[in-house]
Amino acid sequence: MQGHNVNPRKLVKILHVIPRSATMDDIKKAYRSMALQYHHDVCHDPSMKEDSTRMFVQLNAAYKTLSNPRLRE
Repeated sequence: MQGHNVNPRKLVKILHVIPRSATMDDIKKAYRSMALQYHHDVCHDPSMKEDSTRMFVQLNAAYKTLSNPRLRE
């Protein structure tokens, strides 16, 4: 999943931030918090590892897109 192919509203939902009013700090805090929760090395439940990895990839795509001012609009 690449960020520029995804609806920006979906990216905002993934990171749980408010689209236009979110600052770079808001985006970074949301990303770090969720990345710690969904990182595949932190997931100790083998049955959840695949879902956790998938969500982590989505978080990365959302962060890369929303942290780039050109891609964010």
